[in-house]
Amino acid sequence: RQAVASWPCLQAAGIGAATRKRRWVYSPKSYEAGTPRMSLMWNARGVAYWTDGGTDERIIWGTGDGYLIAVDAKTGRPCEDFGENGRVDLTIGIPRAKRGEKDELGALLYSMASPPIVIGDVVVTGSSISDRRNVIETPPGDVRGWDARTGAPRWAFDTITHRGDLGNARGGTRDGE
Repeated sequence: RQAVASWPCLQAAGIGAATRKRRWVYSPKSYEAGTPRMSLMWNARGVAYWTDGGTDERIIWGTGDGYLIAVDAKTGRPCEDFGENGRVDLTIGIPRAKRGEKDELGALLYSMASPPIVIGDVVVTGSSISDRRNVIETPPGDVRGWDARTGAPRWAFDTITHRGDLGNARGGTRDGE
């Protein structure tokens, strides 16, 4: 048995439950992209665990630079069959989310700090967006579901209503037209 902890700089580590010794550490090197969004700067709030019920066990978490990471729970190595080399770019498919774009204070506009939730074979993610930038061009904080094995998108819940949707008083579109 082991525990998994999220560490500063958005790293994860496997810790032996009985020995309390570190078994592995994985760093997605999120710091290379620059400062994450406005709060919690370099910390993740936790990780999720997924298993196929057999031998495949994964630790999954989001990063300050907007990636969803999956590593083998036993070794800490990236799951090569999950997205591209163990990571999914969460900015893809989010309107107005541009990889690497920063606000006026130099923080990235889109990231993920809260742990994902695993339901069956679906990894559910929220998002963290810069609330200092109070303009319509800010990326929306959509909730999405991902295939736990491949990282492929399964579904999305739009948190911003679209033209014609109940509750859309401005009549705008998803792309801000």
